[in-house]
Amino acid sequence: YTHGGWYYNEHVTEGLAELPGEIAACSPEVIVAMGNLALWALTGEFGIGNWRGSELWWSPPAQTAQESSVIPVIPTLHPTMLLRKWEAKAAIVRDLKMRVVGKLGKMETRRAPTYRFTIAASVVEVLEMVEALRELAAYQPVSLAVDVETRRSRIACVGFGWSPLDALCCPLMHADGTRHWSPEDEARIGRAIRYLMNEPGVRLGNQNFNYDRQYFAADPVFDFTPKCDFDTMVAQHLIFPGTPKDLTYLSSMYCEHHVFWKDHENYATENVDEHKLWRLNCLDVVKTWEVDAAQQRVLAGLGYACCSAS
Repeated sequence: YTHGGWYYNEHVTEGLAELPGEIAACSPEVIVAMGNLALWALTGEFGIGNWRGSELWWSPPAQTAQESSVIPVIPTLHPTMLLRKWEAKAAIVRDLKMRVVGKLGKMETRRAPTYRFTIAASVVEVLEMVEALRELAAYQPVSLAVDVETRRSRIACVGFGWSPLDALCCPLMHADGTRHWSPEDEARIGRAIRYLMNEPGVRLGNQNFNYDRQYFAADPVFDFTPKCDFDTMVAQHLIFPGTPKDLTYLSSMYCEHHVFWKDHENYATENVDEHKLWRLNCLDVVKTWEVDAAQQRVLAGLGYACCSAS
């Protein structure tokens, strides 16, 4: 037998068969899945360290499923983890307060937001969106989250986010190493992005930006080192020293809606779904933007003066 790609025996089969009836008898508004086994049984996913804090869903077997039967599932760490690792308390408490109790009676807040992602299909589209952001920055401060995906020691795509929902991804290189644009168009894009990132009214935020900055400096399309106005990873070191700093953890702690999205697929392979990579790039920047804005509020509460997101 398999469930979520994992094999199991007949004893587990019996338990899985009883699960829908037990849930129906309780008719819960939300299910808290504590630990890997509960996460796997309810969703088919595995890896509670990654999936904790995600807003997932459980529905009865397909032959009996009704739209009204779909129930939110919030996975979190098993209580025994807290006994072994007291520092896990912050994540568990946050999951319960923000994702469970904080959204009781607010089913609409559990739905995934409608993102407005633009995957650039033409050089004109890139230039127009970049120029629109530059023009906006001439009149008011603009906070941009920036992220790059890399392969073959080059930037494969660069993304910009300017709200928790809006993002632009500009592809630059395919998995086989071929370039996405002509040399002339690539030069125009690189120049426009360089002007945007150097615009005085633009505030750049990123997650672990020193990694990305070295690629901007080394890639001949850009050939410059961007400024770094705010780094969410560094900010987390300051706010909560000793806690995890990766973007998915920060999303689970700060973002209004969170579902784990990093599948660690090797995007350097030639048979990769590049549209998936570009969408993940957009997700990275909108999540970084939202984490940045939330951390600004925390830092202000701690008495630190900083430039807030627009």
